[in-house]
Amino acid sequence: MIKTKSFSILSILFTIFLLQGCKEKTKDSQINTSYGTFSNPDVAFTECKNILSNLSKTLNTTVENKQKTK
Repeated sequence: MIKTKSFSILSILFTIFLLQGCKEKTKDSQINTSYGTFSNPDVAFTECKNILSNLSKTLNTTVENKQKTK
């Protein structure tokens, strides 16, 4: 009976230490990424326009290729 209680207590303590280690590891792996901002609205507009244009071309190409394969 004493062995069973000791084993149970040790198991609980081991689990607590294991979870604490996982919590610290998770906290360290969350990197704060700063993408920055544009201070000039004209530059921001041009960048957004280029990104959306490239996205549109890629989507159109994908749709065209998909329609050709049917």
